[in-house]
Parts: sequence; structure tokens; C-alpha cells
Amino acid sequence: MKKLLSLTLIAAILLTVVMVGVVGASAQAYDTAIVVGSTTYVADIGETFTYTVKVTSDKAVSAGQIELPVDFTYLSGDSADALNDAIVDVAPVVSDTAEIFRFDTASATGLKGYVMNFASDDAYDFTAGQPVVTFTFKVLKAGTIYLNPTLREFLDDNGEDIVDLDGNLPESGFSSTVAINLPKENTYAVKTPRVTSITPVSNGLKIDWDAVEGAPKYRIFRHNGTTWVVQAVLDQPGYIDTNVVSGETYLYTVRAVGETGKTFLSDIVSSGWRATYIAEPVISSFESVSGGLNLSWNLVEGASAYRVYRKNGSDWVSLGDTKSTSMLDHNVTVGTQYTYSIAALDKNHKEVSSRSETGYSDYYLGAPVLKTVTNGMGCVTVTWDKMNGAQKYRVFRKNVDENTGWFPLTGDTTGTTFNDKVVASGKTYTYTVRCVTADSSAFASPFDSTGLTIKYIAPPAVPTVTNINGGITVTWKASAGAAKYRLYRKVGNGTWAKLVDTTALTYTDKKVSSGTAYSYTVRCLNSTATAFTSDYNTTGTKITYLAPPTPQSATNCYGYVQFKWAKRAGAAQYRVYRKTGSGAYVMLGNTKGLYWNDKKAASGTTYTYIVRCLSANGKVLTSAYVTGKTIKYIAAPTLKKVAKSGKTVKLTWAKPKGAVKFRVYRKIGKGKWVNMGYTASTTWTDKKVKSGTRYTYTVCCVSANGKVVQSAYNATGKTITYR
Repeated sequence: MKKLLSLTLIAAILLTVVMVGVVGASAQAYDTAIVVGSTTYVADIGETFTYTVKVTSDKAVSAGQIELPVDFTYLSGDSADALNDAIVDVAPVVSDTAEIFRFDTASATGLKGYVMNFASDDAYDFTAGQPVVTFTFKVLKAGTIYLNPTLREFLDDNGEDIVDLDGNLPESGFSSTVAINLPKENTYAVKTPRVTSITPVSNGLKIDWDAVEGAPKYRIFRHNGTTWVVQAVLDQPGYIDTNVVSGETYLYTVRAVGETGKTFLSDIVSSGWRATYIAEPVISSFESVSGGLNLSWNLVEGASAYRVYRKNGSDWVSLGDTKSTSMLDHNVTVGTQYTYSIAALDKNHKEVSSRSETGYSDYYLGAPVLKTVTNGMGCVTVTWDKMNGAQKYRVFRKNVDENTGWFPLTGDTTGTTFNDKVVASGKTYTYTVRCVTADSSAFASPFDSTGLTIKYIAPPAVPTVTNINGGITVTWKASAGAAKYRLYRKVGNGTWAKLVDTTALTYTDKKVSSGTAYSYTVRCLNSTATAFTSDYNTTGTKITYLAPPTPQSATNCYGYVQFKWAKRAGAAQYRVYRKTGSGAYVMLGNTKGLYWNDKKAASGTTYTYIVRCLSANGKVLTSAYVTGKTIKYIAAPTLKKVAKSGKTVKLTWAKPKGAVKFRVYRKIGKGKWVNMGYTASTTWTDKKVKSGTRYTYTVCCVSANGKVVQSAYNATGKTITYR
């Protein structure tokens, strides 16, 4: 008599176990269907339910096996132990020796789930009733699972089969029942929805089906090659599957569900409806070429050819079919906008994709017409006519002197002017313009292959201006390639007026007035002075003309030479220079006054003094100078002694260097100086004195004839009271 089934026997008999079948992984949290036989139960994710298997037999049972296939990814069972928290009760078990095996992963025979063995020796007391096994499961994820127990090898007390190894029932009087404490759906309430069309649209495949009376909602499924996968729950027929790839084939079916989506109201057509998705061609670029408007589109997987349409008013007109991904529309007019749409074709030239109803539009653009190419300030300026429909322009250049081909200049523009700053004076360039797309990724028009040519002449640098005696000297640097120059002058804030055309690089403007502000600028000309070949600096160089200050005098003073000049209107200050003999001028210093006291002059030395106007900051000379004042500096003699000598007063002094003769002066009391005479000696005796009288003496240098005073004198003099 067999009492317990061995594990070896279990491995042998599990070859016939019914596996769990997952029909679909729902996108809805509430849609988990548990199918037992012909009954469907519905549960929420996270919901816990009990599952009971009860055996009834007319004969006493001595041993048996119940197999329950469970996929633990769908139902709880977080332990691999034989007795785990998913088993609530195995009744009426009276000891723990009943064998219950759990397979979390597929066994050698493919089983995933529970196997329970019962024997009456010591593990099971049949007097308490028939075998009853109760489980508690928690729903982990959505889908449809089959939970059908298999009973095999049930034996009576004589060891005879009540149920054989294959689960067959040789005798009547044996049965099993399953109970689940969940709602159930034994029959479907409404008709099965049927797909009426699957149509490619711009963003995917559109699945349509007939509305089913009594169906509040629908569930659309797509097969993944193994099972049906829910795509969406909808209130009415019509679904667009955007998760599709061109050239791939897809299988769909539909099912009616209840208002909450928790119950199935219909069956499904398990064979489904099949369709191949061919994507809608998308026009990627337009290019206006000399022969027309060329349109290009993406390569569509699964398409054998393409049909091109152009809109004519409100109608679409076919331009023809092509296996290429581009087409040239010859019948176009410059400046006109055209709209196109593309459909993919199969090998029979049947349209198998959607095509854009709004289409893709662009203008047919001719080559932009160049207007001018002119020399600017440090650049060549290119201008052209605005092209209707153009989004951006790209300027091209050829270096004529280097015989280069066309190359693009950096900086596409939406305007109609371009400044080429990478140019060299004296070089010749040719320019042309081409339309490009808004993102600068492709050409959108042809171009004028002749272009416009210019020799770039850089504008002369801002000229240097200098005040000279009697005018302003303007100088500038040569511009490579220039034949002539035109010098302009502006008085104050007036307008530019031509001064002269010249091949020289300098010019002296003599028609100037001291104290007046002038500005100068220069522009290049052609050899005949009939056309400008460069731009010019509109600001120019400004200068206020100051005539040189006029020296007035150079005078020998007591201890220094005093140099004077006339005030010059507009001068902030002055700078004084001196030269010794025929030497070079040396700066003495700056002053805001109109004279300079040279206290470093050496007696007997000849000096020449000049003066120039100077800016307020002392850094810029603002005038030239004129012939200065020359003087031989003779220091004033210094009286050494004034003393009584008998009936006279005797004077003695030192002879300054360069002195020839001396003139002696005397004053009585507070009177005036009186010339007493001159002498070549360095002494003088005053014989015309009276006792008790106060006398003051001083001496100066004079010329050989005694007529010209050559030095200053000590205005204080030396005083004596004669007694």
C-alpha cells in the first residue's frame, strides 16, 4: 500500500501539471483576473483573498497529492519555506509531517507553485473529514492568471487508485471544489468588439472598432509576441498607438469592460487584427536651385516608393511617384510659396501611409540680387535685395588675387547687409549671396556665380595734426592700393569741406585763425580723383589752432633774466625754452603767467628765449613758436664797501663776468637816484659830499660808451651818513 509519494515520484508526475498562463499585463491597477475553470474572478493590486481546495470521496482516502500552479510574481509568497505565510490552513492536518513543497522558480518539470502530499499514517486524520486546504494570497501585479488545482494519485485504504497518476477518475464518487472569496464573472454580458480598421496616421496606427451596446468602456490590447498587453482603457471606439516603428507589423484586439474597468463584459477575438505601420514621410528640407524647387524627405522603412502632392488652391495635385527621397519641382516662380505633402507607397504603388493634410510650405527662391559692394571702415560692406520667403542669407567670397574658389563668410544673417571685416587693404575680392534655411543647415536658393568685385582700400588712419607757425600740419599713413587722397576740414561743429586732393601724405592748412577749432579727415580716391575708393573716419582729428605766443622782451633783472610774451587766447598755459649761444633749446618749465624769471642764468652768457602754448594737463604742446628774444645776461654789480675817505665817500664793487663799464648812482636821503657818471674801474670816489648828509649808492653795468644799461642794479643800495 502506498502511504506517501516520494519526491522522485513527484518529479515524474509533474510533467502533466497545468501551468499558470498570463494573458495580459494590464496598465490598470484594478485589473487582475483569476481564472478557475470557466469562472473568472477579479481583484485589485494589493488585495488579499483566500483560496480553498476541498476534496470529497465516497471511499476512505489513505494518501493523495494536490498540485496548485502559482506564479509568485503575481501572487504573494515571500518565503521559500514549505510552510509559509501564504498558507493559512491545511485542515484537518494534525501534525506537521504533511509534505508541502513550493517551487518559486520552475522545477525540472516546469512547475511553479505548490505540491501537497497527504497520507493517513500519521499526517492526516480522515475521521475529521475530507482533505481541505486553505491559502491566503495577495495580488502583486495586474494580469490574467489561471489557478486550477490538479489532483492525482489519491488511494483508498487498499492502496487502489481513486485518482490515478494522470489525474483520471477510474471510479465515481470522487470530486474536488475550489472556493475564492472574490467577485466572479461566469458569463460575458455584451458582444465581443470587432476591429473595423487599422489606419496609419501621422503619429502612429489608428485602431477603430464598432461600438458595442452596453459597453461603458473598452480595453485595447497589442500582442507582444508572447501575450496580449493592454495599451489603454477608452470610453469610446478609436485609439492611436504612437509607440510604433515604421515597417513593423502589429496585432491588436479589443475587449469591453465595466464602468470601473474591474470586470470584463465581453470576450476578445484572440486571433486579433494585424497591420503593418508605414510612417508618414516628413519633408526635411527645401532648396531652391536653378532648375526649380528641390524638396527632400526622410527614408521611410517599409516604403517601396513615394507619391508627391502639391497643393493647388484647396486641392492636392499629384506631381508623380519616385523611389528617391527627393524631387525637383520645375514648374515654379521666384518669390512664390508652394505647399507639398508626401505619401509612402507599397510595391504595387498603393498608398500605405498617411500624408500631411496641412503640408510643408516654402518659397521658391532665386539667387539674391547683389546691390552694392563698397569699402567701409575696416570692412567691405555687401548689400542685396530682400528675397520674398528667404529666412537667412549666407555671404560667399572669392579672393581674386589668390585665385581662390567661393568660401562662406562667418555669420549668416536675416538682414540684407553684411560687413566683411577680414579684409586686407589693396586686395581684390568678389562677393555673392545665397539663401539658407532658418537653422543654417541647408541651402535654400541658387546664387549668382559672377558676383560683384571690389578692391578693398582701407580708409586712411585718423590723421595727426600739429600746430605750426602760421598753420596746421596734417599727416596720415598710406593706405595700400590708394592712388590719391582727399583731405577734408571741418570748422567747429560745421560740415566737412574739401581742402585738397593729393598724392602726398601731408598737408599744411594755412587758412586758420588762432583760437578756432578744426577737424580733419582723409579719404582715398582713384587716380583721376573722380571716385572714392575708401570710406573715411567721420569723427576725424580735432585741434584748436593757437598761433605761437609773441615774445615781448628779455630783460636783465637783479639776479635773473626776465622773459615776457603776449597772452594767446585759448592757451591753457605756456612752456618756456632757452638756448645758450647757438646751442639747442632746453625746456625751463611751464607757467600760466606771461613771463618767466630765469634765475639760473650765468653772467656774461648770451641766451635766447622762446615760448609755446601748452595743454592744461601739461602733456601736449598746442602751438608752435616764433623767433625768441636774445639777451646777454650781465649780473648787477654788488657793492662791497661804501666808506668815508677823507673829505670823500669811496665805493668798491665786484666786477660781474661780461661787464665793460659801470654807472654809479646816488640818492640823498629819500630822494631820487642820480647818475653820478660811469667808469671802467670797480671803484668810485664821491667828492661832492657834505657833513651830516645821508647818502645811498648803487651801481649797474653799461656799454663801452656808457649809454646803454646792460644790467640791473640793487634798488636798495648801500647807505652812509657822511660826517
